[in-house]
Amino acid sequence: FMNTHLTPLVLDDVEIVEHPASLQCNPGYFSQTLRIVQESLQAGTILLRTKVQLGGMIQENIVRNLPALLDNPNVSALDNLFPSVPALVVGAGPSLDANGAQLKLVQEQGILIAVDTVYKKLLSMGIEPHIVVSTDPTYLNARHFEGVNDLDETLFVFSPSVYSPIVTQLKGTKVSIPLVGSRFLATLKELYGDAATFKTGVNVGQTAFNLARFMGCDPIILVGLDYSFSPQGGPTHATGTALQRQVFVSETPGKMKVELLGTTPELEEFDPILIPGNTTDSVATNKFFFSYLRSMEEEIRQTQARVINCTEGGAKIAGAEIAPLRETIAAVCIQDVMGKSTLQMATGFFFGMFKGEGKAVVNHCLDILNTALQEAEKGIQLLGHLQFLSQDSTVEPAVLASLIQDIIQTHEALVQKQMLYVVLDEAADRVLHPFLKQSVRMMGNEPTPQNINKVLVRYQPYFTGIKQLCEQFKAIYEETLGRLEDDSFDFFQA
Repeated sequence: FMNTHLTPLVLDDVEIVEHPASLQCNPGYFSQTLRIVQESLQAGTILLRTKVQLGGMIQENIVRNLPALLDNPNVSALDNLFPSVPALVVGAGPSLDANGAQLKLVQEQGILIAVDTVYKKLLSMGIEPHIVVSTDPTYLNARHFEGVNDLDETLFVFSPSVYSPIVTQLKGTKVSIPLVGSRFLATLKELYGDAATFKTGVNVGQTAFNLARFMGCDPIILVGLDYSFSPQGGPTHATGTALQRQVFVSETPGKMKVELLGTTPELEEFDPILIPGNTTDSVATNKFFFSYLRSMEEEIRQTQARVINCTEGGAKIAGAEIAPLRETIAAVCIQDVMGKSTLQMATGFFFGMFKGEGKAVVNHCLDILNTALQEAEKGIQLLGHLQFLSQDSTVEPAVLASLIQDIIQTHEALVQKQMLYVVLDEAADRVLHPFLKQSVRMMGNEPTPQNINKVLVRYQPYFTGIKQLCEQFKAIYEETLGRLEDDSFDFFQA
C-alpha cells in the first residue's frame, strides 16, 4: 500500500498521527507498523528527491542514447540463457578487499556479473567479468571507466538512462535494458515492442541481481554487497574504486562523518543506523545504503533461486544464506558453463535496427516541444495580465474569472493530452511536483484574492520552468536527430 501511494504521501508531507488506544491494545503490532511506514516514507522521500534531482539527466541520457539503443540488442537475448547456472553478483563493498581475489577460482564455472563501480578493480586483479552492469545517469559514473576503451569479451549491459558518453566511449558488445517506466521509449514500438525485460531497481547492485534472476541463474551468490561500514569508521567502498571514501566517528556523540565526493575535502555529519551484520553482531549504515538493503531484501523475497551471501562482512541480508566465498565456489562452481561463448552467440547476430521509426518519433517530439513553447509563452503573458488587473479594484470579477479560465486552458493546450510528459518524462518532475501539491491548488472557482494568488503561485513557476525545459530538450532532440540522420551505414537501407 505504501509503495503504491508513495508519491502523493511524500509530495504533500503526510503526517503520522499515533492513536493512543490502539497503541495500548497492541503495542507490538503498531510499533512494527510504525517502523514500516517510517521506512517506506524515508525510502519514498529519497526516491522522489532522486527523481527530481536526476530526472533531467535521466531523460537527456535516454534521448542521447537512442542511436545506441537502435544499434545494439536488448536483454531479451539473455532471457533464461543460463538456467540453473551459478551467478556471482559482485559489488564494490569494502569487504571485497579481503575476499575478492577468490573470484579467480570461478573462471568459466559460473557467470561473473560485476557492477560498474568495481569493474576496473577486478581488471587490476586479473579478473575479467562476463558482464558489467551500468545504470547511473550522472557524470560520476564515467570515473568507473576512465582509461577503458575496449571491453574485450565482457558484455556491457546498460540502462538507457546511463551517462551517455560512456556508451559512446566503450567498444565491445553492448546490451540495453528496456525501461518499462519510460514513456518516451514506450512510443518506439519497433525498438522494444514486446521485449522481455526486468526491473532495474534502485541501485546498480539490484540491477545486477535482477539480471541474474532474468537469465535463470541458480544459485545467485552475493559478493561485496556490504550496504554498510564499520561502526568505528572505515571505507565506504573497496580500495581502487572511484567512489571510495572514508567514514569517521564524529566528535558529536552518536553521530558519524563521511567524506563527500568533490574537488575539495569536505565532511558531512549524519546519524548512523545500527543493523545486524553478516559476520558480526552489528554494522553501521546510512539512510541511502539502508534503503538499498531493504529494496534488495524485497527482491530476494520474490525470487525462487537460492541466494547465498558470501560478502564476508557488511550487513545481514534477509532471505540470503550466509556462507564463506571459497567454500561456496568449491561447492557450486563445478562444471564449465561456457559463459563467454554463450553470451557472444546470444548477442552476436544483431545488425542494428531500422532508423526510420526513431527519426519519426524524434520529429514528433520536436513538434510537441514547439507547441509547448508557444503555449508556455502565452501562459506567462496571461499571468502577467492577471497580476496587473487583479491590483485594479475597478476590474469586474468576471474579467478576472475569464483570465483564470484562459490560463487553465493554456495549460491544457501546453500539456497536449499528456504528450508533453512523454517527451520530457522524468525531466518534468522538478516542475510538475510543486505544481501538483495540494497547498497551491485553488479553493473553488471564484476569482477571490486568495484564489488569484494561488493561480500566480502555482502557474508562474510552472510556465517558466516548462519553457526552460522545452528549450533545453529541443536542442537535445535536434542533436539526436542529426546523429540518426548522419549515420554512415544503415543495414536496412543498404
